[in-house]
Amino acid sequence: MKLLSVIALLIFASAARAATINAASASQADVAAAVTAATSGDTVAVPAGTVTWTAGVGTGAKVIHFVGAGEGVTNITNTTSSYIFTLTTDGSSVSGFTMSTLQNCITVYANDTVIKDCTMTLASGPTLKKAVYYDGRNYAGGWYKGLIHNCTITGLHCHTQGNGIATGAGFTTVPGTTWYTKPLGLGTDDAMYVEDCTFTMSVQGNVVDAEYGGAYVFRYNTVTVNSGISGSPIECHGILGGGERAARKWEIYENTVTGLGSNFRPVLMRGGTGVMFNNKFFGSGWSFSNAEGGVDQAGRLHPLQGAGDNGGEPYDGNNASQSGTHDGSNNAATLTDSTKSWTTNQYVRYMVYNLTDGSRGRITANTGTTATVTLTGGTDNDFDAGDSYKITAGYPLRDQVGMGTDDSLATGGNPYPTQTRDPAYVWSNIYDADGVLPAGQATWNVALVGWYTTDNTDIFRNVGAKPGYSAYTYPHPLRGVEASVRNPGRRAKAGRVLTR
Repeated sequence: MKLLSVIALLIFASAARAATINAASASQADVAAAVTAATSGDTVAVPAGTVTWTAGVGTGAKVIHFVGAGEGVTNITNTTSSYIFTLTTDGSSVSGFTMSTLQNCITVYANDTVIKDCTMTLASGPTLKKAVYYDGRNYAGGWYKGLIHNCTITGLHCHTQGNGIATGAGFTTVPGTTWYTKPLGLGTDDAMYVEDCTFTMSVQGNVVDAEYGGAYVFRYNTVTVNSGISGSPIECHGILGGGERAARKWEIYENTVTGLGSNFRPVLMRGGTGVMFNNKFFGSGWSFSNAEGGVDQAGRLHPLQGAGDNGGEPYDGNNASQSGTHDGSNNAATLTDSTKSWTTNQYVRYMVYNLTDGSRGRITANTGTTATVTLTGGTDNDFDAGDSYKITAGYPLRDQVGMGTDDSLATGGNPYPTQTRDPAYVWSNIYDADGVLPAGQATWNVALVGWYTTDNTDIFRNVGAKPGYSAYTYPHPLRGVEASVRNPGRRAKAGRVLTR
């Protein structure tokens, strides 16, 4: 109670200093004029009205609280590619609007922002757009943190990106990777929090996503995937073709996800690490075929799928699937190891390294004891008797599920930082109303089992909580004292403080 009283006093004191600027109407021009008239910390009150905006409104350098007259009362339709609201100052907020958009609703370039009590809907079209976009691509702190709560979102997603852009496969832009030495911070406020929201997935895609080092906590949400819609509502991206780094971390718990489609895959994590627990997944249209359909947890295709350069990227672990010594002739284009008994063509498209002369190449065919390969990049670019070799598909991949913090700063090339392991933990999730796994499903993979993730190394399933992990305070402290009023039936979890 003492803490609650202190918070209430601080809020009251802040409110006493701030003013409310009433926009003359809900039009974009009048709201922009109200922002111009406001000082930092003021509330811009937007009256009832149904309007169309052809440009957005931003906070500029001021802390601004945009407050509509209520969902279904202040209604804004966005017809351009501009965001309706842009928050560029820490502590700004948006609440009390219904937004319909052909493009996007809110973009965030700041910390500790709050977006609440809004309805956001994709006006039309089959392409997924953004409800809220945390754009940290140029943010020196790595990724932005803040809160989205008690919103109703249809056909749009909440998307976070961090400063994990590294130009090209060589991570040659050092600023894009330095933040990867930042502590992971599971169970802290350091993420995009999405809680107590209701999502309807009406177009293919997802409802929450992260990439380029983005970080999110997705908790106490209700998600419905409409009939005929395929995809994975809860998702993270891995390393992309331009060298952009994967999602950094995720925490997913206490959500209810119902799939009404015929190709419903509730979770698809391609990179980063985190925890997933106490979720409920309902629906008959489950899809677990090969987990990710051949896409690994770093977002790159496995060599056996006919694409990608796995095994050939110097920033990956490139552990040996096979190793040994060439015991064939000198100056040979074909690797021979008479001690092996491989399955025919099982290593096609894997990378073989001649560790003696420094060359490497992609295997195009193999028998039980030989592998056909064209070597490049070495001193001889062939095999001589006694040459040591390894065959690899790249494991562990940079930023794949279960990989954590870089142990040093990137320098723009080889040698690349070693990435520590920080395994993901998944436990106490329920399927269907009776808690039974879908027919024919012996274990819970939910697209976390793929070509590269290894059980009890990269991910631990149903062995209990991640050691040392504790979920952050619920409701999120940024919600203020109204949290106990809006959700009187929701109790704080044991060991957590229901402060706001």
